[in-house]
Amino acid sequence: MEWIGLNVISSLLQTWFITELLDIKKNMSWFYRITMVIMNVGIVTVYGLTDIFDIPLSYVFIVLNIILACIFTYNKISEIVFVVILESIYSLTMNIMLLFINKLFLLEFNDYYAKFFYFILALFFLKKLKAMRLSLHPMNYYILIVVLFGLYCITLLFTQEYLALNFDTPELIKMFGILLLCLLGVFILLLYLFDLNNKKEKYEKLKQQQKNEQALLHIYDQLKMTKHDLKHDYQLIDYYLNQKDYIKIKELINNHSNLISSTPVLVKTNNQLIDTIINNKIIDADMKHIKVECLINVPQQFHIQDYIVNDLLSNILDNAIENCPENGLIKVNIIYEQQVLHIQVENDIDQSFDQTLKTKKDRRYHGYGLKSIRRIVKQYDGQINIEHNDKIFIIQIALFIK
Repeated sequence: MEWIGLNVISSLLQTWFITELLDIKKNMSWFYRITMVIMNVGIVTVYGLTDIFDIPLSYVFIVLNIILACIFTYNKISEIVFVVILESIYSLTMNIMLLFINKLFLLEFNDYYAKFFYFILALFFLKKLKAMRLSLHPMNYYILIVVLFGLYCITLLFTQEYLALNFDTPELIKMFGILLLCLLGVFILLLYLFDLNNKKEKYEKLKQQQKNEQALLHIYDQLKMTKHDLKHDYQLIDYYLNQKDYIKIKELINNHSNLISSTPVLVKTNNQLIDTIINNKIIDADMKHIKVECLINVPQQFHIQDYIVNDLLSNILDNAIENCPENGLIKVNIIYEQQVLHIQVENDIDQSFDQTLKTKKDRRYHGYGLKSIRRIVKQYDGQINIEHNDKIFIIQIALFIK
């Protein structure tokens, strides 16, 4: 029963590969891994002892591992399908590599060597992928899934035909070599793609930091002007005191109270990303003399990519600022509870308001903004509600974050 031991090793390696790239739910790590190993070993054993199934074993593995990952991980379905298919094509590549080496150099490496190569190369490959983080747009994931799964099916079919007919010709060995190079090229391309995406995210964060610095400079300039004005005001108060003109002093104090109340109040929460986004928009609103009131209660981190949070909040607040009149008010409520992110933004409406959440100043831009908001809501199986009357506009969003 040597094949059972080999299948146990294969299942352990497969489980290790997949779980290294997925975000497993809290307190579910070992239970998920054990369940996955038992399921995979059980499937292989049933297939090995019976001959009642027409569906290829590899496809059964893919489907069941996707279902299992959907239950035990926080990842989106696009990420899960990508990781499972990536493991399948990686495993197939290792087997083809061993087969190619055996035929090319007339060696007799057995399946245990394939598992050894699988483990050694996976250490390097997984380290690279984890360092770059799996964070692509869902559409990019689906494109990769189609390409990888198509390549997997073709490679699997070719390998099965080879094993069935036992071709042993130099031409066929060359074909295996070309196929192997194609597979290795795919993995190199994947590493390049994720590295490129990682650099793009770093660039976006750098741009966000620059915006934050500009916002701080704006506040600093305001403080300098206030300090300059206070110097003259103190001289004026001293003059009024000498003249015993207390009414003028009271008027001056009232004017300064209004000035202080109009100064923008920046937010400080547990989440640095949300702080940066909201504070930048508060400064933008202040330049239009729009007051922003915030009620925010969010954790330091939650399972949603930074670029999605940035796109969502930026589009919502840009539309609110654009449609809000001078000296208007914007209310921002962001609450995270029971794995649901609640966002509500309410703003006063000016006369240029468009019923489709697009401004007359730039219809096309804000039309795309609303489309982007709806796309993100749909991606997270969320809900969106838009209400408005002649005075206020309200957008409410709930994102269900696993």
